[in-house]
Amino acid sequence: MRGRWVLCSGGRRQVMKPGSLFHFAANTPTGYEVPFAEDAYILILKGKRLTKHEQEFINYLKGLARRLKREQEAGIPYLLKELPKDHPAIRFARSVNPSFDPYQAK
Repeated sequence: MRGRWVLCSGGRRQVMKPGSLFHFAANTPTGYEVPFAEDAYILILKGKRLTKHEQEFINYLKGLARRLKREQEAGIPYLLKELPKDHPAIRFARSVNPSFDPYQAK
């Protein structure tokens, strides 16, 4: 992992950095935000295999990408700059990075 990012899970936000670990619980909406100037690279490991064959997993990922694209096109925000100025993610971003400007974010 490289860089800092914000984990959002279970209604909580936590700044993550190299060496931080988190267990993504099943059926728990979990996301990430990057309110810092540097890029963040994270590694996600899946513990339980959901498919029997590699191609099934690749197809699952492609389907996930299509679903996320449809959601974004339907207006579900995926970028910090798409959120209202008083959104909890924006407030938290400014609390951990006072110079954060969602309209300058990547």
